[in-house]
Amino acid sequence: MSIVTAIALPLLLVNASAATAESTEEEVITAVEARLAETATPGAALALIGPEGHRRIETFGVDGNGVPVTADTPFLWGSVAKPVTASLILRLVDRGADLALSDRVEAHLPWFSPTLAGNPTQITVEQLLTHTAGLPSPQSGSVTDREDASPDAVTTRARELADVELLTEPGTSYRYSSVDYLLLGAIVEAVTGRPFSEALRHELAVPLGMNDIITDHQTADAKLPPGHRLFLGQALPHRVDYDNSGVPYGYLGGSVDDLATFALAHLTGEVASAALLDRAHRSQTDSTGGSYGYGWSIGTVADSSTPMVWHSGAVPGYQSVVILLPESQRALVLTQNTFGLYRDLQLLNAAFDAAALLANVAPPVGHGLDWSYVIIIGSALVIALAFGAATLVGPRAKPFRPRHVIWPLVTAVGTTVSCLVVLPAAAGVSLSFLALWLPDAWLALWLLSTASLAWATRRILARWRHRGSSPSRSNGSGHSGSIHSGSSSSQVVSVTANDRT
Repeated sequence: MSIVTAIALPLLLVNASAATAESTEEEVITAVEARLAETATPGAALALIGPEGHRRIETFGVDGNGVPVTADTPFLWGSVAKPVTASLILRLVDRGADLALSDRVEAHLPWFSPTLAGNPTQITVEQLLTHTAGLPSPQSGSVTDREDASPDAVTTRARELADVELLTEPGTSYRYSSVDYLLLGAIVEAVTGRPFSEALRHELAVPLGMNDIITDHQTADAKLPPGHRLFLGQALPHRVDYDNSGVPYGYLGGSVDDLATFALAHLTGEVASAALLDRAHRSQTDSTGGSYGYGWSIGTVADSSTPMVWHSGAVPGYQSVVILLPESQRALVLTQNTFGLYRDLQLLNAAFDAAALLANVAPPVGHGLDWSYVIIIGSALVIALAFGAATLVGPRAKPFRPRHVIWPLVTAVGTTVSCLVVLPAAAGVSLSFLALWLPDAWLALWLLSTASLAWATRRILARWRHRGSSPSRSNGSGHSGSIHSGSSSSQVVSVTANDRT
């Protein structure tokens, strides 16, 4: 081999590798753009992270104010806050703070006294990290997802769980619950002596270079553009009611660049020691459809054996996902400024396609629109319209009968109770949850209830106005006739077609 060949060959190989990587990235961007078009996502940002810190950011569409999305546009990250909070816990453990994964929660939160079947029990920090503490998952608006601008919101809200009744024995089974991470946030405050938002910035975000994160109500009001909630298939601008107490589990935000910095820090080991990160990225418990580590879902890229460490998240108006591919030292981040609970999986298709292409696997077919939801909402609206039309037309005038009150009343009360009580309870949700996460379902149920009550009221009042009428027999001719009683006097009763029952 000549000297020229010896020098040129490595350069050619490097250039070929770079060209292949660039080609793959172009495929990823094209695939993501196609998925965003499918879901009519108003705006999104994609970060592709490669070996040796390579980073490429692509943006799409506009934010909630109609301004083009850039690499600096802030999004809310939803439950991607959980791996961030888990990373903060690991960092505190690693630097020798008064914290260990085996610590009992009450060692740091003395007011916390959980019970199981009425008996006192104990849970550990590690069980909170892995969602194996046995804690319930309260409905939005009860403990979580409540607008709160107070600086001490995290511990104040966590105290509402002081006497919580556990659903399962701690450490025995996986139950995903945001209150696990609310309690971790309170532990961070107890260990550091700082509000969670300050501790997060001081201990993790600033050292890693995540300089523009959103961790409080004031910053969110000043910097965060509206997201979009899906309503009858349309993405409508929605300004989030920011919850300071939710930062540890869902209300953390920032730019796609901030989240890419976080993903890269996990690939390079900057977050914590190699031993702790290895445990974080490995299965600690079986979860729904896979397994769970410390704040991370653990699985494989679709239709392959390529390991994938990831987490997705959403709040009303936003969705985000971070995917790590440790074997190839690659990662991707996708943030979108839209969300609809019934389209969650469809919105995730874009990120899963990208992960497959980065792993040199054909993208999966993906998840389609949940038509069952569309059919249910459509049916409810059609029935509501039918009630409305019947109310406007009104009933035929007929003499009063008791059944004319009972039947409409039973129908209206049954419809209302079914819509506002039975159906939400059967789905395991509350009306406030529907109003926040599925506003079209919430509206459809209220419209159907209101329309049925209006229909019943109209029918009952119409019948009540005829309560003095009674059925009379005609002479069968269909014309007015007379009935004579006695020889000296007569009484004429007019019988028309409208008086027949």
